[in-house]
Amino acid sequence: MLEQPTRYILLQRGNLLVAFLSMQLVDEEGGFVLYCYEVQVDDSHQGQGLGKWLMDAFHLLAQHHRLARTMLTCFSCNTRALAFYKALGYELDSTSPEPRRLRNKLMQPDYQILTRVC
Repeated sequence: MLEQPTRYILLQRGNLLVAFLSMQLVDEEGGFVLYCYEVQVDDSHQGQGLGKWLMDAFHLLAQHHRLARTMLTCFSCNTRALAFYKALGYELDSTSPEPRRLRNKLMQPDYQILTRVC
């Protein structure tokens, strides 16, 4: 199967790119999902709701195309982003890596795979 192209939502103020979201249609466990690969908001424009606006547009695209869910990956150390995604209704996906025991220590995964039902 051919890989789907990456698509972008861009937010500009004048000629300045201030935020973007990259996404791709991905076949996950037998069904297509809209996968968010990156959300970036310029430091000087954070706290203005642009990230939420991008995610809302992303969710509307998934609903418009009648997809069952959206997914994304987030670094476990990025607690601010994890809280943001959880506030948007994201939950840990069954495909997310689980903690593992190594030399009697419980090692947490470096990243989490999150999912949200449309």
